[in-house]
Amino acid sequence: MQYGNGTYLQLESGPFAARYVKGRAILPNGELRSLDFSGYGIPDTFFSVPCRVSLGGKKVRGWATVECVSGSTVYVDDSDPLVVKFFPFITLEEIDTNN
Repeated sequence: MQYGNGTYLQLESGPFAARYVKGRAILPNGELRSLDFSGYGIPDTFFSVPCRVSLGGKKVRGWATVECVSGSTVYVDDSDPLVVKFFPFITLEEIDTNN
């Protein structure tokens, strides 16, 4: 499913699809990154899906969710579109991408 600002989530194919296989999300720093659902992809709650992104050659675990650009979970209109966001389990500052 396509969302705003170039983000998306793609379900596996088939009549009983319940797992995400591809996606792009916005990181807390505003970067747009591809999501890695290898070994994940099945929502663990109604609101989030475990996944990973690559940063500086390292895989960072976290979760993806859909919410408005403003952070609201309530969609009103296209002035605040729905987007996919990635939230790491640790802060981006804690990730040493130099080593």
